[in-house]
Order: sequence, then structure tokens, then C-alpha cells
Amino acid sequence: MLPTNFRSEYDFRTIGRNLKRLRTENKLSAEYVKDYLRLCSVQAVYKWERGESLPQADTFIALLELYGVDSFREVLYNKQERESESSPFNVVSPQGLRQSVCATLGAVNSKKLLLRGVFSF
Repeated sequence: MLPTNFRSEYDFRTIGRNLKRLRTENKLSAEYVKDYLRLCSVQAVYKWERGESLPQADTFIALLELYGVDSFREVLYNKQERESESSPFNVVSPQGLRQSVCATLGAVNSKKLLLRGVFSF
């Protein structure tokens, strides 16, 4: 039997625009973000901001911490959706964080993180 409630689909471009908005609002350069995340190339930051790809789950969480974001809604949705009360993940609890990372970045990455102890709550 197929499930009747499917996971949300997210727009990579919206996520990318929000990541760029948060970086610029915090007056951070892409080079600083690269160094903070210990990435080899600044191109990864630009790819995320263009919506061409998403960071791995642990990197995504580190970005949210760096940008001072306490809700996934700041990144996952456009302005109109963020202001709507019906959007999921209004408040992030450890369980909500784990579920949204799993849904957004995929179960494979999330399982690896769980095994590595990133999700220790």
C-alpha cells in the first residue's frame, strides 16, 4: 500500500536565494563561509546559492548556526510562505530538526549523520 502523505518537495532556487540573503544580511563573504565550513573551494557556496545543489546535512546545519537561523522556514520557503502560519517547521525542536534534515537532504545522508553522532539527541 502506498503512503497517502508524501514528503514536501523543496525548490532548490528558493533555498539558494535564501542562503545568499542570509549570508549578505550577516555581512559575510562567500570566502569566509568557505573557510568557516572548511571547504576546499568557494564554488560550493556559490552553487548552493544558485540552487544548483544543496549542502550535506551537517554542513547545512552549520550554515544555519553561522547565519543565526533557528527555523528551517527561513531557508526553505519564499517570503510569502515564511509569513504564512501553515508552513511546516515554524519552530525547530530536535525532533523537527532531524525530520526536516531527513526530508530535505535525504535519508541516506541523514543515516550517515545519525551513525556519526551528529544527531545525538
